Amino acid sequence: MSAPRLEPPALQWTGPDAFEIDGVAFVHALAQQSKPGRFVIAKPRQLVERYIDTVTTVPDATIVELGIFRGGSAVLTALVARPRRLVVADVRAEPVIELEQFVADRQLDTVVRRRYGLDQADRAQVAALLDEEIGEAPIDLVIDDASHRYEPTLASFEVIFPRLAVGGRYLIEDWRSRAKVAYRIREVRRGATGDEVAPLASPLGEESRQQFRRNIVSNRAALDAFAARIAEVLRSPAHPDHATVRADLEQIAGNEAAPEHPVVAALLRRAHQDPSDPAHDVVRHLVDHEPDSAVASAVLADPSPDLLPPPAPVPAVEVSLPGLAVELLRAHTARPDVIAEFRADPDWIELTRGSALLDESFSVRSLTA
Repeated sequence: MSAPRLEPPALQWTGPDAFEIDGVAFVHALAQQSKPGRFVIAKPRQLVERYIDTVTTVPDATIVELGIFRGGSAVLTALVARPRRLVVADVRAEPVIELEQFVADRQLDTVVRRRYGLDQADRAQVAALLDEEIGEAPIDLVIDDASHRYEPTLASFEVIFPRLAVGGRYLIEDWRSRAKVAYRIREVRRGATGDEVAPLASPLGEESRQQFRRNIVSNRAALDAFAARIAEVLRSPAHPDHATVRADLEQIAGNEAAPEHPVVAALLRRAHQDPSDPAHDVVRHLVDHEPDSAVASAVLADPSPDLLPPPAPVPAVEVSLPGLAVELLRAHTARPDVIAEFRADPDWIELTRGSALLDESFSVRSLTA
């Protein structure tokens, strides 16, 4: 790991979210599709620059990247890192045509190995991929930008991490994306101290809160958990999240899925009758002007705002990646010979492989048992 850093090809920013490198254009525009010579990349400018700095630390590296998306990240890694072997995989079975064309045009088929239809939760599939494409060679860098879910991420981590070189690094991107629903990492890490782990315990930033507002009602299990929690929070004005939850109601009031839940329906009825409620104007407008909407139906079905349904158990919700971050932090603390370094920030979790011998029986939880 002490080899000199690579000098990547010159990068030129052509716009706030667009750049070119080695004759290839990239744009951060998630709703768009990649085109020949122009790749969509799911990374804003700050993260692109940090990513390049990270993947160029190991010359002639063996790199594994989980998650292909539109192919932009794989192409960028191939251009700037010039790896010995880059193995990229995605759960979607359809090849990314633009990535395939790039590999063919640059004659990189033996370097950039693509695997489509791979489920990172399938440990046997992941192990077979490494056996076929890498063999006994140690891995220098892993980038997990795939499911962003706890179980699949843990499964692939426990297969791949033992095959890292000593000093190799394992990145888990977008690890806080699911903290927006029914999970606060500080609840499971009470008493932890130290600047290095502070990002784990800090409240969600505004960007994450906005994602929460946009996405909460797209997942019924998450909505159930959220509704049970807001019912509890709203019964106690002294609760530290009381004002925040009330403000968030305005963001979900107009969504057609939300009123199907009895707790949310009761909150909407209350908002309709209380002019001081943050959601009052939105709900009143829908009742007055869109009487057939689900919001109006929920309000008019029972005009009484007095009682919320009784507290209900919070439905089981999949443990999120912040939960995995906690487990990895504890594992690092207990066994620094296995996980030599642990860092977590808004971009990713970064783990460095220690010198301990590991085999296929490796598991995170066994490190803290």
